Amino acid sequence: MTFLYAIFHGNLQFSSIPKNQYKTVINNCYWPLLRILDEDPKLRLGIEFSTLTLLEIKKIDPEFIEKIKNLIEKGKLEFIGSAYTQSIFPLIPYEINLKNLELGKKYYKEILGFIPKIFYVNEQTFSDGLVDLYKKAGIGNIVIDYDTTADNVRSDKKLIYSPIKIKSQSGRAINVIWNSSIAFQKLQRYIFDEISIDDYKSYLSSHLHNKGSFCLYGGDWEVFGFSPKGIKRNYKDDFKRMEMLFDKFAKDKSLEFILPGRLLGGKIAKLETSITDFADPILCKKQEKYNVSRWALAGKNSVLRNTQCFKLFKVIDHLKNEGVDKKIIDKLEKNLVILWGSDYRTNTTSDKNEEYESLYTKTKNSIARFLNGGKSTPLEINKKVHYKQLAEDGKIETDSVHLTLDWRKGATIKELVFPKISSKKIAGLVPHGHFQNTKLSPDWFSAYCVIEAENGKKYTDLTPTKIFVDDEPSSNKIKLKSKIVTEICSIEKKYFVYKKEPRVDLKYIFDFKKTVLKSARIGSITFDPLNFDLKNFWYETVNGGNFKEKYYMGRKSISQDGLISFRISSRGCLGAAEGWLATGDKDKGLLVSWDSSEIASCPIIHFENTPQGLYGQIHHSFAESDETGFPIYEGKYTIILSIKGLKIP
Repeated sequence: MTFLYAIFHGNLQFSSIPKNQYKTVINNCYWPLLRILDEDPKLRLGIEFSTLTLLEIKKIDPEFIEKIKNLIEKGKLEFIGSAYTQSIFPLIPYEINLKNLELGKKYYKEILGFIPKIFYVNEQTFSDGLVDLYKKAGIGNIVIDYDTTADNVRSDKKLIYSPIKIKSQSGRAINVIWNSSIAFQKLQRYIFDEISIDDYKSYLSSHLHNKGSFCLYGGDWEVFGFSPKGIKRNYKDDFKRMEMLFDKFAKDKSLEFILPGRLLGGKIAKLETSITDFADPILCKKQEKYNVSRWALAGKNSVLRNTQCFKLFKVIDHLKNEGVDKKIIDKLEKNLVILWGSDYRTNTTSDKNEEYESLYTKTKNSIARFLNGGKSTPLEINKKVHYKQLAEDGKIETDSVHLTLDWRKGATIKELVFPKISSKKIAGLVPHGHFQNTKLSPDWFSAYCVIEAENGKKYTDLTPTKIFVDDEPSSNKIKLKSKIVTEICSIEKKYFVYKKEPRVDLKYIFDFKKTVLKSARIGSITFDPLNFDLKNFWYETVNGGNFKEKYYMGRKSISQDGLISFRISSRGCLGAAEGWLATGDKDKGLLVSWDSSEIASCPIIHFENTPQGLYGQIHHSFAESDETGFPIYEGKYTIILSIKGLKIP
């Protein structure tokens, strides 16, 4: 006997659905499925909505909410939770993610009369740190996509046929019910008449005659009986085809439809290894093109809106520390939860863009009333700096930092040594030909930029420039500056070399002509290939949780900087929601930190074990692209990357 279960993910905030079509979606998508469920005595289904969507449905069609409750009482339907609004947790600070879950639970209780026992991970985008987040919110069961888990999990094909208990790096455990993005895309293709019933049966045959359970569907609900992206197809027969399919399964005595929660009634095996790893720290549903950079860096508005949200978060945190009334803080945080919604960052309709802008302005104005009585903060007075041209050898040395810059290549870092940590360079130039693999054989610089416009033309800062230095004896750092001008922007580059700590700050000031960008990777750091113990090499950051996620290389590699297609410029990024990334071996390392409220860049990393040592790069991106669009930049933007040496005890 194979137990079949399904979870239909409903979301009226779906980026490409205008608000004036909400009623159409309820009538054409949501109601037909519930009618099929009500009429088929053997059918059992799970459905999932955010509470923001439930609130919209309640306003438009309260009878639908009552029907949900009725089917739950009959034991035909199980309601799966998610959060107050759909957002990409690995990209967002822990406090806001927790608020999102707490608000979700509050409104589920108000609308449905109970809190769901299973929660569907938003956009099926998961990081190890989220286990602790859900547990802190009192949630013990989550739905995750099996097909995008780490290789070591997918290599055991039997795991997909039963729920499992996973453990985070912090040691906390949570129950996982598997979704399958391959399975839900197969069902969609059959319903859309893109594959035949024989093709669909051929796929299912390998799954439906195993003892255990299988997720028949765990994807979007609005794609049936409607076309959310305006794709022209005949969707009038979607639910007829679905009803016939479900009826066939119901008549098969070797199959039984069950509610997802029934899976939790038996013994649940424990998985001793993490479902994420060095190569896959953040899991996303479906194909590689749907990676987390979609909501972090791609599209027209993602980086801008993420920056705005980080600014609000920073100020709200300040207001908390100033003792502002909790009710006011709660309201501001609730607004921020909404503003960080994923559907404001992809194929967003004009009315939803206006909705975002209105709420952002309202929230910003509310905050302003608490800051200095609404008055602006006095500008910081900068001391006069006396610069002189740096000698052509480009060397700057303090007790804690030895830095060599290359004026021929845009004041990039040729050598960076933290002598109290290691006598060898930790990062700098890896010259052409060091790596024998032709894909890795070019020069690899440090502290350089590669910016690609929409038309595919690339611009770099790797041109000759004058470097100027100011070494004021009373200052705790030496200041350097240079300037490079390209066709699309000027790039002012400043270094601050610390005298008493192993630290270099790199400040960029970009002044863009109006430009549509395909990608913009800046401040890229290249590790010295021969100065790291690869058996103990690791990287560490925080992806939406409240603890550090640390991954050791082992035999793995990660290359988020690779192009997927002309439209899709990266294979992913790190969430790094606290604004830092550390990496190193058992003796030493680097910590790179930044302020996401200046510009919400994300690290894109490439670490690979080669016969010539470590190929290692950390890029900082503030623009990537996919089919949702390209970011547009105009005017001045500033970002500071702080690079610190780490002595590992």
